[in-house]
Amino acid sequence: MVQNLETGDQTEVKTTDRGPYVDPRRRIIDVSRAAAQRLGLLDRGLGRVQVVVTEPATTVRTPTEPVAYVVQVGAFAEYAGAQGVLAQLHDSSAGAYIEARQGPTGRYYRVRLGPFATEAQAAQVAYVLKGEGHAIFVDAVPALARPAPLPETWYAWRTPH
Repeated sequence: MVQNLETGDQTEVKTTDRGPYVDPRRRIIDVSRAAAQRLGLLDRGLGRVQVVVTEPATTVRTPTEPVAYVVQVGAFAEYAGAQGVLAQLHDSSAGAYIEARQGPTGRYYRVRLGPFATEAQAAQVAYVLKGEGHAIFVDAVPALARPAPLPETWYAWRTPH
């Protein structure tokens, strides 16, 4: 969870590399364009932030460990915001759920969809949801963390032709 210390705006990010690479003595994290926008830092490019790790780093998996994929559709400080997005997803899909996490300013709520058996299936769904204006990312999770994967029909009919 990254929080802008000047405004209090916060967003959940997924760490995907070892950056930052520009002036590493003065910077602690590079964020995506979407995250910078949600933090109110897009125009400035820099800002004072607090970074809180909300879940442990994944360990290196053995090839035999089953993994599934989920699409995160948003993270919200208020449960009502998560419920609103969940209601939008329930109109057109099954398998959407809210997952509560602990962040730097208290509890927050992630709206997720899945699991999907393959990363490609999750990526197709993510592409469609991003086109609908949702702030999304795909996450790998232990296959046993959620119920059985969604049927292939869900992502097939939602994908634009």
